[in-house]
Amino acid sequence: MTKNNYVKISLIDDSNEKGDIYLTGNFNGWKPADERYQMINVSDNQYFIDIPLTLIPDETLDYKYTRGDWHSVELNSSGKHTPNRKWAKGMPEPKDIVNQWLKDEDLNHTKYYPIIHDLSSKFNVPDPIKTRRISILLPWDYYSSTERYPIVYLQDGQNLFQDKSPYGNWHIDRKVARLSAQKDKRVIILAVDHTHENRLAEYTPPHVPDRAEAYGKEYIDFLKNYIIPYVDQNYRTIGNSKNTIIGGSSMGGLISLYAHLAFPDVFGKGLIFSPSLWLLPNLFDWLKSNSSDSLKTKTYIYCGGRESNEMVGQVVALYHGLRALNKENEITLKINSQGEHHESYWGEEFFQSMEFIL
Repeated sequence: MTKNNYVKISLIDDSNEKGDIYLTGNFNGWKPADERYQMINVSDNQYFIDIPLTLIPDETLDYKYTRGDWHSVELNSSGKHTPNRKWAKGMPEPKDIVNQWLKDEDLNHTKYYPIIHDLSSKFNVPDPIKTRRISILLPWDYYSSTERYPIVYLQDGQNLFQDKSPYGNWHIDRKVARLSAQKDKRVIILAVDHTHENRLAEYTPPHVPDRAEAYGKEYIDFLKNYIIPYVDQNYRTIGNSKNTIIGGSSMGGLISLYAHLAFPDVFGKGLIFSPSLWLLPNLFDWLKSNSSDSLKTKTYIYCGGRESNEMVGQVVALYHGLRALNKENEITLKINSQGEHHESYWGEEFFQSMEFIL
């Protein structure tokens, strides 16, 4: 039973691990490190939290426990991922047990973590594009080497490497460390944050119907005309289109697709993860209207089978549309039948994609 319009959720952590525990679910958009829903530690391994009933959609709560991101989510006693926990109004208040937590294997490669610099102050940002954090991640041995490197320009920078990102984390710093440790491959990452309130406008490309604000072309012009020249001049990039990669997920995947197709002489390779193709009712016409005459490109397309009812069909249509436009480009399509629309899946796929894209 519930009291005072709250449901009390109790947890016993049997893992013998230390650290904060968070509740995440359909009440907070599945944010894995939402400080509002950090569990209260009442003894060594006992926790609780009160969730207002008004936050629970349709009086049914779907939830899980994490230690701050999806790479440290709860596991069952066999070390397997658990299905979402559920509670519905009228049921007894939950009293849960967590046996163990997911361990991130990339934490074994700390020696190879990239060197990160903030480049935000280096650019005078033109209107309508807004100032934001711009970070560069250099290979761990960059300053003891003379080598030149491929570079990947990634969107939604705040979801790429900072701890306790509100919507999850690609952990791109850990992925490039694993790439160095396991594959002996090096790459530079340029992570461009979005500006929250203008994200949709900046990531909306030209020729999208019913979008009143679309700064996608201006945003890509900012990358081409300001960021790339500075980076190529000040860092040891290889500096040609075959080694300049653009990528992103969701709306970031859509704007990356546009840049890759419209400017293949700049962005010769593309990582297109779970792109927001639902905005394009006539996909092939959009592809034709935004594509360069020459598409000698290399494209890696990915989506998860559990993202939406339409996503798989849309990326399959994208794959065939790109094939029809130019048979000289290289394209691979990866569908993870268990994949969800989430940063943890995109981060893992980034590592997998490097075998093809580099």
